Amino acid sequence: MNAKTRRTIIFLMSAVFFAFGIGRQAHAEWKIASADGKSQIKIGFLAQLQAESIDTTDAKRTSTNIYFRRLRFILGGKANEHLSFFLDTDCPNLGKSDSDGKKNDSSIYIQDMFVTYTFRDEFMLDGGLFLVPNSYNTLQSAANPLTLDLASFSYLSSSPTGARVNRDYGFQARGYVMKKHVEYRVGAFQGARGKDSTMPLRWAGRVAIWPLEAQTGIYYFGTGFGQKKIVSIGAGVDHQQDYQSVDMDFFTDLPIFGHDAITFQTDWIRYDGGHTFTQLPRQDAWLVEAGYYFSKIKITPYVQYNGLEFKQPGQHDENRYQGGISYWPNGHNMNIKFAVTSLRKQGSPNRIQVQLQVQVFQF
Repeated sequence: MNAKTRRTIIFLMSAVFFAFGIGRQAHAEWKIASADGKSQIKIGFLAQLQAESIDTTDAKRTSTNIYFRRLRFILGGKANEHLSFFLDTDCPNLGKSDSDGKKNDSSIYIQDMFVTYTFRDEFMLDGGLFLVPNSYNTLQSAANPLTLDLASFSYLSSSPTGARVNRDYGFQARGYVMKKHVEYRVGAFQGARGKDSTMPLRWAGRVAIWPLEAQTGIYYFGTGFGQKKIVSIGAGVDHQQDYQSVDMDFFTDLPIFGHDAITFQTDWIRYDGGHTFTQLPRQDAWLVEAGYYFSKIKITPYVQYNGLEFKQPGQHDENRYQGGISYWPNGHNMNIKFAVTSLRKQGSPNRIQVQLQVQVFQF
């Protein structure tokens, strides 16, 4: 074992124990509330320290990095029983080196900023910068996935539409009907504006059926450790001019054998940029992931598959197979995840990616 490897291992072990110490304290909310409790402000953060080893594109060398996968400041709250707000920032991949060896030191930016007016459970209005309602996976919070990270191909529409990781500026109506067994989201968004901002707006909508219990927040979770009985069957559409994507998805998170839990998710998205976004040819993106939560030892072994299948000749399909294990000493507030991924792309050599991530989250 060379000196560089020893230093890396020592650093990672130190980071794990340091995060463990912080995470053990991340229980109580940090908030300021009015005397009657009707108004409040909550403060939080998300830090994901990650070590990564990945074969280069020619599979002849190995790239290694230690960096912050995500580093976010979070602020949210409510002005009264009807009006609430949420804001968070991000500086993704902070410290990660590019192919030229330069570390990423990009500035922090606004990731989400929106206000919500709740008339009643059946009808709410959101306005600002927030997630476009496509698939279950694209509406998940990055703070609580089952796996080490969100899906690889769920955000392919972001670049052509000018969104940032599926966030766009706009308004949407959403609500829960039929005793909260049916959820709807429909909105108008900026999308790509074109020359002189003459392009039509982007429209997106989603319907989800919740046979058992519903998740009623604007973000979905990737695993709830079986604390609720969740089954979701959803479909969505995203449209601007000649571009369109459609989605179908299924998610379940259920208790089993006492306090253990089983989690399963599958998403299918058909992208078709048409004449509007020629850089997004017709293709299918697949996600399948599953895990089993052992409550006594707070560990979830999991598997994840990401696939990209093109419908036109001359394109290169991709498949990614990941196996990993998540350790949850303090749930989503503090966890440690390890994953190994096989990256396979037509016309390119197969590559291996190894990742270790420590998360500390408070909100």
